[in-house]
Amino acid sequence: MRCPSRSVASIIPTMNDFLILLIHGFRAIFVHMNITQSTCNTSVS
Repeated sequence: MRCPSRSVASIIPTMNDFLILLIHGFRAIFVHMNITQSTCNTSVS
């Protein structure tokens, strides 16, 4: 736990890092879903 006396400016970078991690995570999930979809389509056809 950080001291509550810290300014909001010190919290913003961590929020940005969290958002970047979320975006990368969603992108990886979408890529994985696309790969599985393409493999399923090729196996079906």
